[in-house]
Order: sequence, then structure tokens, then C-alpha cells
Amino acid sequence: MRAQDPRIRAAFRNEVRAVAGLDHPGVVMVFDYGEIPPESALADPRLQTGSPYLVMELLTGGSLSSEAQPLDWPALRVTLLDLLDGLAYAHARGVIHRDIKPNNILLGAPGDVRPGLKLIDFGLAAVGDEHDGDWDTLAGTPA
Repeated sequence: MRAQDPRIRAAFRNEVRAVAGLDHPGVVMVFDYGEIPPESALADPRLQTGSPYLVMELLTGGSLSSEAQPLDWPALRVTLLDLLDGLAYAHARGVIHRDIKPNNILLGAPGDVRPGLKLIDFGLAAVGDEHDGDWDTLAGTPA
């Protein structure tokens, strides 16, 4: 199973650490992560001991891809500026997302603790410190 692959588990830990270190209204808040303990797996057979888990803020507005109608220009402009603000914040701290798509943008509803657009799933993220700030390498372009 993929969750038991040491490389996948290390990548998951790195992603969680990178995102947990970000504090911005446009980036999902990460509260905790770990591995499923044996007693939890015994209580629920769908859980596998040692599989990674992540606890993040609750966002009840769905994803950007679930928006039923196209946005008009004023709403689209606000959405793009919010998205770019969150990306700029992450990039300035050395975290490059690499998988921006509507499914990786969740919407906090007005009743949520932090309403608004949130970047999620930094699973393909590159962390700048690991590459000594080589932004060409992080961007996937030859130096």
C-alpha cells in the first residue's frame, strides 16, 4: 500500500511541516498530523496502522471546481488576487505549490471560522531551503 512506502511518508511529513509553518488567511491551517496508532486501527477496520493522517481547518464551502456558474469579472478578479496573495506568501517563505488547480482551492463559507479562499494540497510542493534557494530548479526550468 502506498501509505506504507517510506518515500511517500517522508514526502507527506515534509508537506505537512511546510504548510503548518505558513500563517496566512489564503492557506489552509494545519493543526496536527501523525500516523494511525494500532488501537485506532483495531477500532475501525478501514484504518491501517501506520498510515499518515492530517488534521486541518474545516472548510464547508466546497472547492473552487464545485462553483456551479462562471464568475463574473469582479468576482474573478477578487478570487485571483486572493489566490495570488496566498501563493506569494508561501513562495516568499520558500514553499512552491506546483499543483494549482480548482480542486486544490477550498472555500471557507461565511459560517466557517476563517471564511474565504484557501490553498490546500501542497503535496507536490518544493521547499526552497532543500534546494539552497535555486528557484530555477524549483520552477522546473533549466538554470
